[in-house]
Amino acid sequence: MTVPAQSGSTGQLSGDGSTNLWPFTFSAATTAEVVVYRTPAGGSASLVSPSEYTVALNVSGGGTVTYPLTTARVPSTDTVEVRLAPSFDQPTRLTDQGAYDPAAVMAALDHQARMSIALKADRARAIEAPVGVRVQVGQPVNGGWMDSRKGISG
Repeated sequence: MTVPAQSGSTGQLSGDGSTNLWPFTFSAATTAEVVVYRTPAGGSASLVSPSEYTVALNVSGGGTVTYPLTTARVPSTDTVEVRLAPSFDQPTRLTDQGAYDPAAVMAALDHQARMSIALKADRARAIEAPVGVRVQVGQPVNGGWMDSRKGISG
Protein backbone atom coordinates (compact mmCIF):
# COMPACT_ATOMS: atom_id res chain seq x y z
CA MET A 1 0.00 0.00 0.00
CA THR A 2 1.19 3.51 -0.59
CA VAL A 3 1.04 6.21 2.06
CA PRO A 4 -0.03 9.53 0.53
CA ALA A 5 1.46 12.82 1.72
CA GLN A 6 -1.03 14.00 4.27
CA SER A 7 -1.46 15.63 7.63
CA GLY A 8 -0.78 13.43 10.63
CA SER A 9 -3.51 15.18 12.61
CA THR A 10 -7.16 16.14 12.38
CA GLY A 11 -6.42 19.51 13.90
CA GLN A 12 -8.63 20.67 16.75
CA LEU A 13 -12.19 19.42 16.34
CA SER A 14 -14.84 21.20 18.40
CA GLY A 15 -17.17 19.20 20.57
CA ASP A 16 -20.92 19.78 20.33
CA GLY A 17 -22.24 17.92 23.35
CA SER A 18 -23.51 14.96 21.29
CA THR A 19 -20.77 13.75 18.92
CA ASN A 20 -18.56 10.86 19.94
CA LEU A 21 -17.34 9.83 16.45
CA TRP A 22 -14.21 11.62 15.26
CA PRO A 23 -13.11 10.76 11.68
CA PHE A 24 -9.51 11.04 10.49
CA THR A 25 -7.96 10.71 7.02
CA PHE A 26 -4.33 9.78 7.75
CA SER A 27 -3.13 6.19 7.27
CA ALA A 28 -2.30 4.09 10.33
CA ALA A 29 -1.09 0.49 10.24
CA THR A 30 -2.64 -0.40 13.60
CA THR A 31 -5.04 1.15 16.06
CA ALA A 32 -2.09 1.64 18.44
CA GLU A 33 -0.72 4.28 16.03
CA VAL A 34 -3.71 6.55 16.71
CA VAL A 35 -3.85 8.77 19.80
CA VAL A 36 -6.40 11.28 21.06
CA TYR A 37 -5.85 14.61 22.83
CA ARG A 38 -8.55 16.61 24.57
CA THR A 39 -8.33 20.31 25.39
CA PRO A 40 -10.80 21.80 27.88
CA ALA A 41 -11.89 25.42 27.59
CA GLY A 42 -8.99 27.62 28.69
CA GLY A 43 -6.83 24.59 29.46
CA SER A 44 -3.98 22.62 27.98
CA ALA A 45 -4.24 19.56 25.76
CA SER A 46 -3.88 16.24 27.53
CA LEU A 47 -3.39 12.75 26.16
CA VAL A 48 -6.51 10.62 26.55
CA SER A 49 -6.04 7.11 27.92
CA PRO A 50 -6.54 4.44 25.22
CA SER A 51 -9.07 2.78 27.54
CA GLU A 52 -11.37 5.77 26.98
CA TYR A 53 -11.65 5.41 23.17
CA THR A 54 -11.70 2.87 20.35
CA VAL A 55 -10.27 3.16 16.85
CA ALA A 56 -11.74 1.66 13.68
CA LEU A 57 -9.41 1.71 10.66
CA ASN A 58 -10.66 1.83 7.07
CA VAL A 59 -9.07 -0.55 4.57
CA SER A 60 -8.31 2.35 2.19
CA GLY A 61 -6.82 4.57 4.94
CA GLY A 62 -8.22 6.80 7.61
CA GLY A 63 -10.78 5.72 10.14
CA THR A 64 -12.90 6.80 13.06
CA VAL A 65 -12.25 7.26 16.77
CA THR A 66 -15.14 6.67 19.15
CA TYR A 67 -14.61 8.95 22.15
CA PRO A 68 -15.75 9.12 24.84
CA LEU A 69 -17.01 5.59 25.37
CA THR A 70 -18.85 5.88 28.68
CA THR A 71 -18.71 9.46 29.92
CA ALA A 72 -20.64 12.55 28.86
CA ARG A 73 -19.97 13.78 25.32
CA VAL A 74 -17.42 16.50 24.57
CA PRO A 75 -19.02 19.92 25.17
CA SER A 76 -18.76 22.77 22.67
CA THR A 77 -16.19 24.46 24.92
CA ASP A 78 -13.69 21.59 24.49
CA THR A 79 -11.75 20.30 21.49
CA VAL A 80 -10.51 16.87 20.44
CA GLU A 81 -7.51 16.16 18.22
CA VAL A 82 -6.77 12.77 16.68
CA ARG A 83 -3.09 12.30 15.84
CA LEU A 84 -0.85 9.76 14.14
CA ALA A 85 1.69 8.42 16.65
CA PRO A 86 3.67 5.55 15.09
CA SER A 87 6.33 3.65 16.96
CA PHE A 88 9.84 4.78 16.12
CA ASP A 89 11.18 1.24 16.37
CA GLN A 90 12.36 -0.48 13.19
CA PRO A 91 10.61 -3.88 13.39
CA THR A 92 11.50 -5.20 9.92
CA ARG A 93 14.33 -7.71 9.67
CA LEU A 94 15.63 -8.60 6.23
CA THR A 95 17.83 -11.70 6.24
CA ASP A 96 20.89 -12.37 4.12
CA GLN A 97 20.51 -14.94 1.36
CA GLY A 98 16.73 -14.98 1.77
CA ALA A 99 14.22 -14.50 -1.00
CA TYR A 100 13.28 -10.91 -1.82
CA ASP A 101 10.02 -10.12 -0.08
CA PRO A 102 8.45 -7.02 -1.63
CA ALA A 103 5.62 -7.00 0.93
CA ALA A 104 8.12 -6.74 3.80
CA VAL A 105 10.01 -3.94 2.06
CA MET A 106 6.77 -2.07 1.30
CA ALA A 107 5.61 -2.42 4.92
CA ALA A 108 8.94 -1.01 6.15
CA LEU A 109 8.75 1.92 3.72
CA ASP A 110 5.13 2.61 4.73
CA HIS A 111 6.19 2.64 8.38
CA GLN A 112 8.97 5.12 7.56
CA ALA A 113 6.48 7.34 5.72
CA ARG A 114 4.12 7.34 8.72
CA MET A 115 7.01 8.33 11.00
CA SER A 116 7.87 11.22 8.65
CA ILE A 117 4.23 12.37 8.54
CA ALA A 118 4.04 12.36 12.36
CA LEU A 119 7.30 14.32 12.63
CA LYS A 120 6.04 16.83 10.07
CA ALA A 121 2.87 17.37 12.13
CA ASP A 122 4.94 17.90 15.29
CA ARG A 123 7.31 20.28 13.50
CA ALA A 124 4.38 22.39 12.33
CA ARG A 125 3.66 23.17 15.99
CA ALA A 126 7.26 24.11 16.84
CA ILE A 127 8.85 27.53 16.94
CA GLU A 128 11.59 27.70 14.33
CA ALA A 129 14.67 29.90 14.53
CA PRO A 130 16.13 31.29 11.32
CA VAL A 131 19.24 29.68 9.89
CA GLY A 132 22.31 31.05 11.65
CA VAL A 133 20.58 31.85 14.94
CA ARG A 134 21.78 29.73 17.85
CA VAL A 135 19.09 29.02 20.42
CA GLN A 136 19.82 27.53 23.83
CA VAL A 137 17.14 26.22 26.14
CA GLY A 138 16.63 28.52 29.10
CA GLN A 139 18.48 31.46 27.53
CA PRO A 140 16.87 34.66 26.21
CA VAL A 141 16.80 35.05 22.46
CA ASN A 142 18.47 38.22 21.19
CA GLY A 143 17.78 40.10 18.00
CA GLY A 144 14.01 40.39 18.16
CA TRP A 145 13.50 37.84 15.38
CA MET A 146 10.74 36.09 17.31
CA ASP A 147 8.77 39.31 17.73
CA SER A 148 8.74 39.95 14.00
CA ARG A 149 8.42 36.38 12.69
CA LYS A 150 6.01 34.59 14.99
CA GLY A 151 4.49 37.31 17.13
CA ILE A 152 6.08 35.80 20.25
CA SER A 153 8.56 37.62 22.43
CA GLY A 154 11.74 35.87 23.53
